[in-house]
Amino acid sequence: PTWAFSNHDLSRHATRWGAERARLAALILLTLRGTVCLYQGEEIGMTDLVPAPGPGRDAARHDRAGRDPARGAFDWHEAARQRSDHESLLGLYRGLIELRRRAPALRHGTLSLLRRLPPGVLGYERQFGAEKLTVLANMSQRRTVVRLPSGQADTLLMATDLNQGHPSGSKIELVADHGVVIG
Repeated sequence: PTWAFSNHDLSRHATRWGAERARLAALILLTLRGTVCLYQGEEIGMTDLVPAPGPGRDAARHDRAGRDPARGAFDWHEAARQRSDHESLLGLYRGLIELRRRAPALRHGTLSLLRRLPPGVLGYERQFGAEKLTVLANMSQRRTVVRLPSGQADTLLMATDLNQGHPSGSKIELVADHGVVIG
């Protein structure tokens, strides 16, 4: 499969789901099985541009379907600001792309959905050979504790929340709108 959360005809995901969920969207997108397409600007958290009001500046004049806001120019100043900040959204994308490059389970592995998770939590395992990774995404508006699958390693490989704690025993606590990759 090929995955894209946004494109030139569909609002950027930070616009649709909120800037606070941009990190979680990155984690999900880059850990799914298949080919990933990033729409320019997602990696720095761009939202759609709002057309300036005034005569002759109506977006419908240029695109009757109203897609112009999703086609705004890339924000090079924001990209430069985030470039040296490993904790930025761009830093997270770079980390996830590197993890995907290093982990055969993310490039070639199967995807199995996890069952019996708390409400609002998406979870799946990616496996290739002996490598097994667990992805947990808390899409709810509250902290939640998730029990890890039995036999799962407890190394935190990637987290969208910079203060995410490591798994403890067979469980991990996830902050609202954040997720982890455990291997």
